[in-house]
Amino acid sequence: MPCVPDGRRCECGNQGCLEAYVADHGVLASYHELRQKHPDDAWLAADLSLDEIRAAAREGNEHLHSLLAQTGKYLGTALASMVNIFNPECVILTGAHVHPDDVLFASMRETMHRYIFSRLDDDLPLVIAPVTSTRWAQGAGTLVLRHFFLSPAQVGT
Repeated sequence: MPCVPDGRRCECGNQGCLEAYVADHGVLASYHELRQKHPDDAWLAADLSLDEIRAAAREGNEHLHSLLAQTGKYLGTALASMVNIFNPECVILTGAHVHPDDVLFASMRETMHRYIFSRLDDDLPLVIAPVTSTRWAQGAGTLVLRHFFLSPAQVGT
């Protein structure tokens, strides 16, 4: 999904894709670009991990806070567009480095609420949870049970 016209190259071969900015490797790429722009900033120590970047942003590093806030804006804009198009019953975000109290997700929530059609945003549950060892099984189970609970009229569709 494009998010930054003529942005950085994505793993898919296109430029400016959401993944190139929001995926773990995208956040790290943004961090390394930030280090190049501010080489004398002592806060921007070499080779911070994603967890260290998040911690430094929470502890007051302005540059890293802005980096995560911008990443959240990209994600929030994309999610708002998807909600406006598909009108889902719920939005669920999960992953290895997902922390609901993260600066990134605060910015994402704010951006989503700004751009989602107001009626769609009223009762839209937004679930942000770290991945657990059983999350994949829950997803697989719901796919199986979905067919069990369909009405007989819907089974053939």
